[in-house]
Amino acid sequence: MFDLEQDLESKSNFIHAGLIAFMLLAFVLFFGVRYFLRHTLFEPLEDLANLASSVRNGDFSKSSSYKKHNEIGTLSESMNFMIRDLSRMYSSLEEQVREKTADLNRQNKALNLLYGLKNVLSAELNRSVLEKALDFCSENLEALSCAVYLRNDGDKTLRLAARFSQHPIDPEEIRKFFEGQNISFEKYNFFKREVLGKDCTLVLVPGAVGTTRLSFAAIFCGEAPVHIDRELLRSIAREFALAINNSEKNVESRRLILFEERSTIARELHDSIAQSLSFSRIQITRLDAALKNKSDEAEVRSILDELKLGVITAYQQLRSVLTTFRLKPKSPDLRENILSSLDEFKERSGIDYTVDNQIQSFELDAQSHVHLLHILREALTNVEKHSRATAVEVSFKPMGEGTFEMRVSDNGQGFDLKSKKGHYGLEIMHERAKVLGGELHVEPVIPHGTSVVLRFNSLKKTVA
Repeated sequence: MFDLEQDLESKSNFIHAGLIAFMLLAFVLFFGVRYFLRHTLFEPLEDLANLASSVRNGDFSKSSSYKKHNEIGTLSESMNFMIRDLSRMYSSLEEQVREKTADLNRQNKALNLLYGLKNVLSAELNRSVLEKALDFCSENLEALSCAVYLRNDGDKTLRLAARFSQHPIDPEEIRKFFEGQNISFEKYNFFKREVLGKDCTLVLVPGAVGTTRLSFAAIFCGEAPVHIDRELLRSIAREFALAINNSEKNVESRRLILFEERSTIARELHDSIAQSLSFSRIQITRLDAALKNKSDEAEVRSILDELKLGVITAYQQLRSVLTTFRLKPKSPDLRENILSSLDEFKERSGIDYTVDNQIQSFELDAQSHVHLLHILREALTNVEKHSRATAVEVSFKPMGEGTFEMRVSDNGQGFDLKSKKGHYGLEIMHERAKVLGGELHVEPVIPHGTSVVLRFNSLKKTVA
């Protein structure tokens, strides 16, 4: 029995020792596996996670140092390759952004320069405006001097139009320099030369609009600023050419208008007063002959009466022509000028009027505006002199596609065209209608009265 107990006790101690040994072995295995996994898997993955976080924050200076040949090593190598690629792309992108920003700044500066130059040149052009524009260009281009030279087609000489200089640079010297280079003024020219003891860059740029040919010259100290390009300088030259060409067109337009008005005056004087004076001269010749032949008093009195009538007619025609050419619109608004003419007519004649005006001022140019008022006033004058009317209806209506109608109708005794052949007022109205690109008709009104109808197309206006 005692031996059995000892045997059980020894086996129990053995089992106890075995359990303790197993627990120690399990403990060692746990820490061993933990250490292995930490150094083999968790730490590399944690390093890769931190590296990815740094890349996300824009730091491309770090890389993974894990070099073992396993899956994590492959992942580490791929991560390093990606970081290098991203770093290269990011550096390139930053450089592109800087270049694009600089380019946008240059373009914005160029647009501001051209916009400001156009505003300066929009004023009535003269030497002072050109010099102000060149001052503006010199300031924005950072140039020592700017000048504009006019030239003729195929001509190898330049004529100074205007200049601006921050230094005492003689533009004639520069002109002679360019002419002495045997260059084509139709091309961009770029030279380096010493000016006032300094190395300078001279640029000559062509500009042409319509019949205007010019060259824009600029002098830069040292190298030309990097933001200056050929297209900008060409645009500047073209703005000057456009301004000068438009100014010449405006002058020519005013000259043509002046010639047209002079021709109109001469024509109306010839068609009215000159004919009356010619008639009076004939009567004077007849009177002289009658006096020399000692004709009877009745014949002499008849000739004197005809002479008197001719002088009175010439006087009336002169007053009518003067009234016509003294007409000056009081306002740029067509409606106001029409009402003003009608009010003057009513005050002068006592005849009431109604008006329906559907034409807007912007639909007619200034010349058409004046011709229309002339025809209206002449029609009202005829109503006042010949119609014996008590009321007048006036209407202005658009008929579509640039066509308009003016109608002046009265309730008077009517108008016999056959009895009014050679009436200079009507002839002038017809002439003005042709200038407006239209026709004028005198029509009877049922049951009694007369209508003067003008239909014209503002798009087909002709030159008188």
